[in-house]
Amino acid sequence: LAKMVAKFLFGIDSPTLTEELEDRLSENETGILKTLIQMIDSGDIGKAEDILFDIIENKEKGYVETALLFYTYLEQKSDEFLILSGFSREEVNEGFRDAMKMCGVEEFLSE
Repeated sequence: LAKMVAKFLFGIDSPTLTEELEDRLSENETGILKTLIQMIDSGDIGKAEDILFDIIENKEKGYVETALLFYTYLEQKSDEFLILSGFSREEVNEGFRDAMKMCGVEEFLSE
């Protein structure tokens, strides 16, 4: 889903999606994203998602790109990893949809 939305919003449709979105982020935004990814990797997905939602609610610069990169990374995690982290694939998809609605780009989501 995240890749599809990136294609519609930014015209990015390539294997280098992650790199192209990361290039749009400032050094500070990149640092925040790295922290969120570290939290995902340590299994603290819920807290990482809460921080992401705070970033979106505050409309911090680069929030759409950060959300897309966050969910692109999270979508690559196995179902087993998600379950061990207290998350499910459905929760990832629901969180992504909620984040995109908060970003004001829900029109790119198909039901």
